[in-house]
Amino acid sequence: MSTAARIIGALFVTAATIAPAAAQSDGPVTRADISTQLDQRFARIDLNKNGSFDKAEFAAAQKQAEQQIAARIAEKLAAEFSSLDSNKDGSLNPAELAAIRPAGQSGPDTATLFKTIDADANGKISKAEYLGLQARVHATADPAAQIKKFDVNGDGKVTLTEFKSGPLTAFDAADLNKDGVVSVEEQDKARALRGR
Repeated sequence: MSTAARIIGALFVTAATIAPAAAQSDGPVTRADISTQLDQRFARIDLNKNGSFDKAEFAAAQKQAEQQIAARIAEKLAAEFSSLDSNKDGSLNPAELAAIRPAGQSGPDTATLFKTIDADANGKISKAEYLGLQARVHATADPAAQIKKFDVNGDGKVTLTEFKSGPLTAFDAADLNKDGVVSVEEQDKARALRGR
């Protein structure tokens, strides 16, 4: 699926949830893998490297990550626009936009998508309108809410131990046989329990 197709699909999503890394895996996941991922994420947020992060650090790290992601998405969207613009006129018409979606893919029809992207309603999607997709699906986590989510002792700072506590507790709950690995079967059972 193209980057634009994923972004367009996100425009029509009313709520999003972030699942733990184990729940997003296609194969077995070890506790050590999760712990390493959490260590790396924490290191990216703890900008002053003092062993904890506060709301300001979280906000700064979030902004930095969003800028990096936005640059990668803009690059991908620009390349997709060029490949979709089959007549090379610098804009997309409805037929060219239709090529973005594989046959049988669910979601809004091409006409609805076209109207959504064609901000000036001139019947053409410019490169700027196409690249503007990424700005339309921007959701930023509230730094204060994120700190509160992890700050177990309520001191306004999140330590590595606090940061890892919730995700590792969820991992341990999903690791039914307590072997340090959440198998595909255990992941399926955890998803079924969350779905109740």
